[in-house]
Amino acid sequence: MACISKANQVRIDAIVSKYSGSEGFITLTADDLVKAFAPKTKAPKRTRDPTKPVRPPSAFKMWKDDVCDSVEAELQTSHPDCKITKRQLNEQLKAQWDNMSKDEKSPYDNVVKVKMNDYNDELKVWNAENGVIAKPSYKKFDISEDPPKTPDGWDYILGFIEGSPIDPETGKKLTKGFKTLEEAIQKADELGANGITRTRVGYRVRIGTSVSNTESSRAKGELSWLRK
Repeated sequence: MACISKANQVRIDAIVSKYSGSEGFITLTADDLVKAFAPKTKAPKRTRDPTKPVRPPSAFKMWKDDVCDSVEAELQTSHPDCKITKRQLNEQLKAQWDNMSKDEKSPYDNVVKVKMNDYNDELKVWNAENGVIAKPSYKKFDISEDPPKTPDGWDYILGFIEGSPIDPETGKKLTKGFKTLEEAIQKADELGANGITRTRVGYRVRIGTSVSNTESSRAKGELSWLRK
């Protein structure tokens, strides 16, 4: 029995499903058959505009370029009977970088900061000249920050509240995380919700009325506010 590849089997199953008649016969044209087995065309690779500013390398990459040859030589000396692979070298470099102190990394971090500032300035100019609208950048929510002052009419409690309210504009559950407690309270007032939980994605409006405090919740830095 001839072996059918998985890709061709998928195509055959699709043909059977699409073109089978009520009596079990398959009716399709030659063009349909060719189209069903034609290889998928790959989208052409996007060509990078050579005039666009190039993002500077990371601090690790800069350090790696400086010490790569010496680290490889040390590894080869330690293992004279083995040829050091690229993977082994990269693992050694990553381990050394992870074990370096902040002071040891700071020269590279400082250079990256300067280069990134220059890059961002150049990119803004390039975007303006080429009519490119830059995508908005979103700052990662920091759960290590101290909780904001609890506003009047609300109680602050450790833990999380379950249940997302329905957004009347979309008819779907509101799972958005707001950047500030004030924004979340404003939305809670609009929806008639009585709870807010601070999660890793921001302040989320909740419809529950009880707070759960679990080990997992504490690890996630979840805090809640209930309307009095």
